[in-house]
Amino acid sequence: MRTIILHDEIAGIPFEIRKMRQAKRMTLRVSGEGRVWVSMPHGASVAGARSFVKSQQQFVHRALNDVKERKTANVGDSAQLELPVEGEWFVAAIVDASAAGVTIDREAKRIMIAMPAEEDRDLQRRRSIVYWQNAMIERANSILPERTLELARELREPLRRVAIRDQKTRWGSCSKRNRSINLNWRVVLFPDDVRDYLILHELAHLHHADHSRRFWELVEQWCPWYRQAERWIDDHGPRIMDVTAQM
Repeated sequence: MRTIILHDEIAGIPFEIRKMRQAKRMTLRVSGEGRVWVSMPHGASVAGARSFVKSQQQFVHRALNDVKERKTANVGDSAQLELPVEGEWFVAAIVDASAAGVTIDREAKRIMIAMPAEEDRDLQRRRSIVYWQNAMIERANSILPERTLELARELREPLRRVAIRDQKTRWGSCSKRNRSINLNWRVVLFPDDVRDYLILHELAHLHHADHSRRFWELVEQWCPWYRQAERWIDDHGPRIMDVTAQM
C-alpha cells in the first residue's frame, strides 16, 4: 500500500503520522477504539504534523475522554461489543451453549456467538472475539483465494498461489518472481468493492513492484474506484485492526 506510517507522541498522546499519496491536506482523526492519527501529503514535514497535533490537543483529549466513557459504560456488557462483517458493524450477542458457533443475522444487524458460559465477563468477551475471529478466518479462506483467482483470470494474469495470512501491519503482499499473493484474512471484513480493490492492488504489483506513476495508472485502469477504496481503508482499517487485537 502507498501509506507510510510513523509513530510519535505529544503530551502523553501517542499517535500515528500517515504519509499518503492522495492526501491533499493534514487531517486528524480519533477512532472509536481511541487510536489517534494524522494523515498528511508526502511532501509535508513530520515537524508540521507534530505542530498540527499539538494545536489540536484539546480536541484529541475530549475525543479520547468520550472513548473512555463509552468503554467504561460497556465493561462486561457483551451486547455492546461490535464486530465487522463485509464493511458493516454488527452488535455481538453472546448465547450460552455447550458448543461454539457464530451466526450472522444481517437483517437485525447482530452476530450471535454461541459459547460456554463464563463467570468472568471480560474473559467471556475476549473469548467471544476469538470465536468470531476463527469464523472469519474460515470465511476468508473460503472467499478470498477464489475471488483473487477469478479476478486474475478476468485480467489474464497468471497466478500460481494465493495464501491467507494473519498480518499485523499489512493488508496484502505479493511476490512478482513467484507470481503469488498473500492476503490478510481481515480483508474479508471489507466491503466487496474495497476487497476487490485490495486484490487488484496486489495484482498490479506483479507488474510494478513499487508505487510508481505507472503502477497507479494500472490500478486506475483496473479499478477506477480505487481512491474511494483507499479512503475507506484509511477511515475503517485501524478500527478493524484494533478489534482483532483484543484477543
